[in-house]
Amino acid sequence: MSLTSMVAGLLLALAGESQTRSATPGAPPPQAQIADLSWLTGQWHGEGYGGPATEVYSAPQAGGIAGHFLQEDGKGGVLFYELLQIVPRGRSLVYRLRHFNADLTGWEDAKGGKAVEFPLIAVEGNRFLRRTDFGSRRAGRAHRVGADRRGRRTGA
Repeated sequence: MSLTSMVAGLLLALAGESQTRSATPGAPPPQAQIADLSWLTGQWHGEGYGGPATEVYSAPQAGGIAGHFLQEDGKGGVLFYELLQIVPRGRSLVYRLRHFNADLTGWEDAKGGKAVEFPLIAVEGNRFLRRTDFGSRRAGRAHRVGADRRGRRTGA
């Protein structure tokens, strides 16, 4: 299962699935609140693109959840970063991000500097799903440092 599947995946991606999901045309997005995702708070670690990867989410604050992702290059350096944001949109949620090179030049700057957005498309039990244009963009298994969504201690 990819890091995205464990972290953003449990949030807004397809946990453990490799296919791309999309919203039903004309269907309204499912209702969800930031508080539903407070269990994401903490550090998540895994492997991807040939090196260690870390994703960190803050506790809900100021109406949203902020986070960042760091992908190492496997040689002790940084391959890229992401700045992440989960915010309400209407009665649903959207997962927003921007990518940055190791020197903090932005990938999206050439496209007007707008964040990449992934609206929530489904809530299935405890899974919050978003459409993904990246497929499985981070390979490997992830684990959370802290407590899982049931409050059990995990990681180191």
